[in-house]
Formats: sequence, C-alpha cells, structure tokens
Amino acid sequence: MTNPAAQNMRAKMNETVREFCHELFHGKDDKRRTQVMDLLYTTPEGKALLDIAAQHDVPIRFTRTGNLGVMGSLSKQPEDATVSVAVANTGNVPQMVMTLYHELRHLQQQGEMGSIETGVFRSLKNVGRSHILSMMQEADAFTTEAMFALQRKSEGDQQYYDSMMRGAHDLARVSAGYIKKAPVSFDENPDAFRRGLFTHIMLEGLAGYSAGYFISYAMVFARAETKEDFAATVAAGPEMRMADNDGPMASVYGSKYMSKTSMSLAASIFIKTLPLPEQQALKLVEKTVRDLPKMTEDEYQVARETAKAAALAVYQTDSRDLVYSIEGDNLRAAVATAAIADTPALRDDFAKAAARRHGMPRMFQTNKPASPGF
Repeated sequence: MTNPAAQNMRAKMNETVREFCHELFHGKDDKRRTQVMDLLYTTPEGKALLDIAAQHDVPIRFTRTGNLGVMGSLSKQPEDATVSVAVANTGNVPQMVMTLYHELRHLQQQGEMGSIETGVFRSLKNVGRSHILSMMQEADAFTTEAMFALQRKSEGDQQYYDSMMRGAHDLARVSAGYIKKAPVSFDENPDAFRRGLFTHIMLEGLAGYSAGYFISYAMVFARAETKEDFAATVAAGPEMRMADNDGPMASVYGSKYMSKTSMSLAASIFIKTLPLPEQQALKLVEKTVRDLPKMTEDEYQVARETAKAAALAVYQTDSRDLVYSIEGDNLRAAVATAAIADTPALRDDFAKAAARRHGMPRMFQTNKPASPGF
C-alpha cells in the first residue's frame, strides 16, 4: 500500500532539488529580477514603461521557466482580478530585459485600448477587429523590442542585439531574418525600417498566434452548449478599443504616416491580408453573433457547429499550407511596399489596393510568395 506521508516527502524533496538546480543554472529569481529591472531602468524607453507599471501598481514577477511555460506573460490574476507581468528566469539577462520590455509594452497598449487595471482580452463582440488588433499588438511589441535592441547597439551596447539575433523562438527568427535582408536598413532609415519590420511581422510572422486565437474561438463554441450560454458569453466580453492615431500603437508608423492614414484603416486592410480560411472563419463567428437574437435553438446549434469547425480547421492547418487569394497576395505586396516608402500616401495606397479588382477568375494557391525585397 502506498504511504501518503512518504509520497508527500518525496514530492517535497523533488521540488527542493528542482529549485536548487534552477538557482544553480539561472540564479535566484529575486536577484535576477533586481538585475533585469535595474538594467531596463537605465534606458529612457525602459524607464517610461516601468514607471507605467509602478503608477498602476502592476506586480512584476520572475519565476522558474517551468512554472511559466513561456518567456514572459501579461495576465489577469483570477484570484484578485489584477493584472501582473511575469518573466521566466532563463539565466540569459539580455533576453530577460527584452522580454520584460515586450510585456511592459503590452501593458502600455492595454492602457490605450482598454484598461490597465482590468486588462484587454479578445471578445466576440467584434471578433474580426478584435482578432486583427490582437495581432497588431503582438507585431508592435516584437517591433519595439527589436528597435530597443538596435538602438542600444547604435549606442555601443550590443548585448541585446546579439541575444535577439540568436533567439530560438519563431518571432526572433522572423525579426532576425528581416534585419539581415531588410530593403531599408535600421542605419539607413530607422523609421522606414520600423514600419517595414512591423508590416513583415504582421504578414509573415504571426501564424502561430493567429492559430491560437482560432482555437480559443472554437473553445467558446464548445463550451456554449445553448443559445443562452453563447449570448451570455458574448455579453460578458469586453470590446477592445481601436488604437488612437497619435497613441503608442500608431508610433510604429510615425506621425508622417498617421497624417496620411488611420489605425482603423490599417486594421481593416490587415484583415484583408489574412488567408481566406481565416477571413471566412471570422465572418462565420461574426454572423453567428449578429444573427443570434433571431435564431432558434436548432439554428444556433447548426451555426455553432459550422463556426467551430471553421475555427478548428484554421488551428489545425500548417501555416505553410494556408490559402491566399490572388487579390490578397497583391494587397500583401502593396502593403509591404507602402510600409517602407519614404514619402507615403498610405491612405491612397491602401484604398487603391483594397479596391483593386482583377479580370481573371479568383484562383487559389498554397505557397506564399516572398514579400518584396526580402
């Protein structure tokens, strides 16, 4: 017979050994926290973000990699409904500085697009806009993280750049690949580089994030077994505000670009650059929400299964096999080209690309063409 006391003792011993090994290889979490925050505070952009966290009493925790599962997170704590930042103690100090910068950038975005105290999370009230804004938040955070590393390098501190270029996760490789082959380099024109990198990440780097969002939509339908359940879920969800044309998210384009376009237009165009299955799945979810008041229970069940299957299909499709229309590919190329233009008329470029029609029948392809210039 198993002895519960002995099992409990073994579990405690195993945890003690894991904790010892973690500290041996990565250093104590509290010590790393102080070291990383002190380094970030010495930079003007890092200090500004840390000041926002302090102003709103947002706790910043450093924890074992295994406890966190990812390099960093910004999450709402269910026990007290507060927002907190967590960073995995990997032992790589430059990487942890940039991870903290990335998560604090998300905190700044929340202040612009919702509430720092309660967080901003995707909802079903306007799922297409919410979906693309969530992707724009990630592209913005990775772009500003890369710009942080490049700015530090230009000032003689190369450690963050080296860490970024050696990064193992997919988005680090996307950023590193763009830096190596960018049509306009950071040294040549930082503003054009920043716009180009953001656009490249939006078009080429977020398939994994997008798939994760679609599985969350499928899970909502799986849990909402009745029309009443689904209506309650929709009603309870917050609605993400559109980013301001002169706010933090718009800074990735710069004031010159924002005088030519708007964040609303940029979001609507990026929706049209998504693969066709993603656009169609989002439309199915939106149609279910819109038509729900006049649906019977049986009609909801059919709509529920249809939308859930479409969202799951996106989640289960390899990003290399995603299907794009010819119109979509031309729009993606136009957006990538407009992003790096030095004297843009972005509103006109976007509007023309969005309105463009082709004489040939709609056709599909399974392999994405390379973006212009890289």
